[in-house]
Amino acid sequence: MEKIELTYKCGLSRKDGTLIPNDEYYMTLEEQIQGMPGDRVLLLDKDYVFAVALYFPRRLKKLIYEYGYAKEANWTIYSRNVDDESFSDADFVIRKDRYFRVVVIRRDGRPLTEADRKKVGSIVAYEPMEEKRPGTIVRPWFRREIEKKSVEIEKIQMSFKNPLTLLLVADSHYTVNGTWDDTATNINEMAKAVHYDGIVHLGDLTDGMLSKGLTEKYAKKIISDLRNTGCPVYVTIGNHDNNYFKNPLHVYSKEEMRDVYEIPKCSKDYLDYYVDFKEYGIRLIFVESFNNNRFFRYGYDMAQLMWLKKAIKSAKKGTKFLIFTHDTPDGRYDCISVHTLNGKAFIKILEHYNGLNGYKILGLFYGHTHADFVSKDYEFPMVSVNSCKLEFFKKFKPRGAVRWYKQENSVKQDSWDTLILEPETGRMELVRFGAGENRHIN
Repeated sequence: MEKIELTYKCGLSRKDGTLIPNDEYYMTLEEQIQGMPGDRVLLLDKDYVFAVALYFPRRLKKLIYEYGYAKEANWTIYSRNVDDESFSDADFVIRKDRYFRVVVIRRDGRPLTEADRKKVGSIVAYEPMEEKRPGTIVRPWFRREIEKKSVEIEKIQMSFKNPLTLLLVADSHYTVNGTWDDTATNINEMAKAVHYDGIVHLGDLTDGMLSKGLTEKYAKKIISDLRNTGCPVYVTIGNHDNNYFKNPLHVYSKEEMRDVYEIPKCSKDYLDYYVDFKEYGIRLIFVESFNNNRFFRYGYDMAQLMWLKKAIKSAKKGTKFLIFTHDTPDGRYDCISVHTLNGKAFIKILEHYNGLNGYKILGLFYGHTHADFVSKDYEFPMVSVNSCKLEFFKKFKPRGAVRWYKQENSVKQDSWDTLILEPETGRMELVRFGAGENRHIN
């Protein structure tokens, strides 16, 4: 049995099932829980009555094929089952696969008080069935892809000398009734089949438009799902990850972000860090590329450029580097912003140190565009990785970027890469899982 944490003075729209803040009569569960037949909701405090709002697990096509962000990051449809007669003190049993929220009012019908606020976590509870929960089953079409891609990866690993292998996933934008559980299952199954040295999430774990607590819960779920592979996980901060999107009251501070996304403290005032793979002679450098408090939100502060120089210069002679940043430093290939603050200076630093002291910049990888692209304009390749989220829309795609059609309940529902790198030569192969194609990176 799990106690449910309610949000104080928060009601529920009878029209679309969204939350109504500052309602003095109601307490409501912010999160939507995925219920299964036989699950129960129980009342623990007889001073209250409750109702259970049910949501159909159906995905509207416009959420997949048009640009936009669903209210409350919610890909369900409200059943409109709650009215004034729905409130009761009797146990509620989930009869079909449905998402649900719990709404509570005082039994006497009076407005809420501070005494009620103190009891938000002890009024109702959820008792799920003990059987296997959804999200842990490998779909048949993904099983075939896992078998196919694991063979491809192992073949490349065998042909490379001392290969470094990283799994790259980007722009998960977690949603209720989305497809992250399938992606997480696929990644975990692939990690059983082939060896990975680490997993890199290139940012935008969620839409960043919920309360701090719920965004943290979803972000940590994603990180936990990736860590279940047994591989180290490295997060690159994206432009949605400070929780500011349409959400000015719940913006994370830098320290809150460091805690939520488990970022090492390599930089005092920024979420930039590096990790060494000494057995390969490679340093991975992660640099945040967004600040919603700046006029030019995308890009890098001067202090970050200074830190980048130190992160390179502090490495041993002959070290090779992989750079990870959510947005490209070259504004021409951004999907929204034409100007990237200090982007040219960022690239110049990398080119300056490329070849100095035997250093080698092998490549820069980013997400953000929800598309594939390889820029060969510089001394090193800059590579974008497609979004793993189920979506396909034309808006906000940079010129030359490749969009891959997505389709639910098929292998094209998912999309992420395995990077296999031969450190000695710098040869890189990207093996695509799901929608898209493999890429050879010079």
